Amino acid sequence: RITLENGTELVGTEDHSFLTVQDLQIVPVRGENVEEGTWMPLSRSLPEPETRTEVDLGEYVTESNTLDIREGEIRSASRVEDRYFELGAEEGRIVGLYLAEGSFDAKMTIQLSATDERIKEFLDGAGFNVYDRFCTLGFEPLAEFLATEFGRGAADKRVPNWVFEAPVPFRAGLLSGCFDGDGTIGGSVTATSKSRELLDGVAELLRQFGVSASLEDKYTTQNDETREYTRLRVDAFSIPTFAGTVDLLIDDKHEALGALVASLESGESYNAKDMVPNFGDVLNRAASDGGWNDRDGDGRSRAAALHDHTRKQKVGRETYNRAMEALDVGGRARRFGRSD
Repeated sequence: RITLENGTELVGTEDHSFLTVQDLQIVPVRGENVEEGTWMPLSRSLPEPETRTEVDLGEYVTESNTLDIREGEIRSASRVEDRYFELGAEEGRIVGLYLAEGSFDAKMTIQLSATDERIKEFLDGAGFNVYDRFCTLGFEPLAEFLATEFGRGAADKRVPNWVFEAPVPFRAGLLSGCFDGDGTIGGSVTATSKSRELLDGVAELLRQFGVSASLEDKYTTQNDETREYTRLRVDAFSIPTFAGTVDLLIDDKHEALGALVASLESGESYNAKDMVPNFGDVLNRAASDGGWNDRDGDGRSRAAALHDHTRKQKVGRETYNRAMEALDVGGRARRFGRSD
């Protein structure tokens, strides 16, 4: 079992071949040769098959005196709703809010904690009953669907595999609901949960949109009781992409995210996470060919900086790409810095 710096876990055997980076090439490395510090590339984005567009809520309940499953609708007690739960943006947001803030009462009434007025307006429009600090919906088929597919209880919630094949608006809506509910936005973008499985799924969803995130297990002690939770942090270089993916309803979070993106794009924040590793001597050779090492040249200090990066075999992606541009380097070396 291998844990990457961003919290991703890989499982294999000593005979299993993993991938690493060496001299601008992705090459195999046997499990027995993997050690701390080995670089392992991950795809920035994942494919989007979109093979599931709706859910039949009739599959989650059985008919009774109070529940009647019809061709296109379901009557549950006095409430009649569509039988098929369309996987659109609104439905995704409802699921995301449930994952972040949802629970059920003894009669399987859906309860979502909500104090923000825009969240309340959204849920009111979706058919929920709105109260001071929470919103409720008494529709058993939807409640059973949420409990069965997404879990119940803060420590046992999850993102089921079929969600990764749902339409883009549903997945983006789910992420929006999650971060409106459990997200914190200031100098960074984070979300916390008692369920590591849930945030593993959220991280994979983010990666489908080209957003990189890191996971970290945390512990707190209160009254001699140790509590465990997981924190997801959106990597700084992915925050602009994250902002283009989610649609946050809570004004404070929406404005904080916009300010954070502006800070990153103006260069006020340095991205120390997105690095180019194991690039061989390409920077040293390019500096030499470009005349930066000349005794009387203006580029000696820049050549020295590139030599230092070469010695460490690690350089920020933006720094690497700027050097490629300034030295007019093309081919595989340039593509390596721009690869996904």
